[in-house]
Amino acid sequence: MTDDAPVAAADRERLQAFLEALRRACPAEVAHELAGQAQKAAQDLQGFDPLRHLAAVNARADRLALVVTGDLAAALSVVAYLEGSGAPADRPWELPSARALIEWAFSDEYLALRREAAGESLK
Repeated sequence: MTDDAPVAAADRERLQAFLEALRRACPAEVAHELAGQAQKAAQDLQGFDPLRHLAAVNARADRLALVVTGDLAAALSVVAYLEGSGAPADRPWELPSARALIEWAFSDEYLALRREAAGESLK
């Protein structure tokens, strides 16, 4: 563990024995390769936006639920409920995520997936 690693002092102490065991058990060439990979991973994580990732995961879950159920009104109600944004229940389209789901619900991609889910051939 490098000194610049963002680890709390209590966690650093707790993990020290584990890290020492890893250092003893890991061959030098493997440790060298892993160090390079760790640097690359740290660089990649600097550009990682967890909120954007979470929004993408939620959008995918919304779409999957819509494909499975085929019930846009129920999906919009759930989106409004989960976001708890205070948007009026009768106007869920005021939420950006709900608007995106509505747009997708009328896309060729969604309609093809619904046909496939219903067992219809995609000729």
